[in-house]
Amino acid sequence: MRINIRGNNPITSEQFKEVIDNLNAEYAPIGLKVKNMTCYVRFINEEGATVEPLKNGNEIIKTITFKKVMEDKK
Repeated sequence: MRINIRGNNPITSEQFKEVIDNLNAEYAPIGLKVKNMTCYVRFINEEGATVEPLKNGNEIIKTITFKKVMEDKK
């Protein structure tokens, strides 16, 4: 599923969370929930221009992984 999130102002973390929560609520009746997402993030600078941060002239790619962990208490 592709979802575009757009706005005239910078998107807040609360708005992003709302999108995930709404998807989970919408698809809960058929037993589905969001497992993971791939996002393309665009940035604006202080003047409001869309900019792309680069590292050594290359696109920055980040992978953020959340894991459930259980400590071995032995």
